[in-house]
Parts: sequence; structure tokens; C-alpha cells
Amino acid sequence: MPGLPSARPIRVALTCLLAAAALAACGGDDDGDDTPEVDARPVDASPPDAAVDPCMALCTCAADFCDDEVATCLTACASLDDSVITCRIEHCGYAQTNPSFHCPHVAGDPDAPGVPAECIQE
Repeated sequence: MPGLPSARPIRVALTCLLAAAALAACGGDDDGDDTPEVDARPVDASPPDAAVDPCMALCTCAADFCDDEVATCLTACASLDDSVITCRIEHCGYAQTNPSFHCPHVAGDPDAPGVPAECIQE
């Protein structure tokens, strides 16, 4: 229809606004550099199913996306609190698209930049 504005620019602007809000809600990049980090799972990715066996879910995911050894991970996981395992499983979902940033979160590395306290067990 002549005289009506196109909906495409509005959709593009709304999509950009929602994407920026989603990244801000995820915590973003805490490593101090200005390189943007991707903190979102792709549409077809999800964290592993922890309902079956949380340690197996974590360690299988970590082996697939973070090059961890399942047996070593299972041994370490046995002594972790449930909340720590849950955090690491969540970040393993993120590691599917950004392993360099999120694999230290999966491992709970206290010396790596941006690792949430919830993923670390002292």
C-alpha cells in the first residue's frame, strides 16, 4: 500500500534490540577486552539432560565441546555440589557455540576470566 512504512526496518530494529538485551542478561564478556563474546545457544542446541545423570550429562557434553576426558571429569564431578554441576551444565550448553570462552566455566577454573562463582567449588 502506498504511503505505509515497510515493516522490515521495524523488525530489524526490534531483532537487534532483543539480541542486545539477551546478551546483557547473560552476563556478557567479563574478560576485560573489547571482543564481543557470544553467550547464547543456537536455536537447535540445549544443555545436556541432567535429569538422567547430572555428572554423565556434564562430562559427555564437556568431552564433546571442551575436549575433556569423560573418566577424569566423572571422577572430579563426584565431589561437586549439585548447584555447581547445574552451573557447569548450563555453561556447557553455551560452549557449543563459544567453547574458548565457556569451557573454563565448564571446568570451574577459578583463574580463568569471567567464570561465574556458581561454577567454582573451593
